[in-house]
Amino acid sequence: MSSHFAYAAKVQRTGVSGYKATFTRIGDTVAFANSREELEYQAMEALKTSLNRFIRERQLIPEGLPMRADENTIVVELPVTLTAKALLINTMITQHVRPSELADRMGTPRQEVSRILNFHQSTKIDTVVRALEVLGKTLTVSLETRI
Repeated sequence: MSSHFAYAAKVQRTGVSGYKATFTRIGDTVAFANSREELEYQAMEALKTSLNRFIRERQLIPEGLPMRADENTIVVELPVTLTAKALLINTMITQHVRPSELADRMGTPRQEVSRILNFHQSTKIDTVVRALEVLGKTLTVSLETRI
């Protein structure tokens, strides 16, 4: 999958069996793990937490830069639903729409919108699509052949 919301993290060894990942585009985001495989999971969790901070501070979620993984870098790519959430949040910020206003437009409780906007909460893609639609946006999904 190719996403505008893929982020590179610098990987470093910590001690004999530990790893540390530091994101360059998402300040102060660090993950630690005992294996490289676990590091990818922990990096995604740390990234979600940092992206929630962008929401609280009403800052646009930055797009990642094209980057390839190697022995010193992992690339953490947001899954489709989280990419849609990032697009929704950036649309809300650009249009100066607060969560309470989105809730009113959707005819849904404020708590539901809080769950939709939380990167740690599972949300059906249809729900995010509906939120984007009330903001005058259409989510488009495409299929491309890998090269």
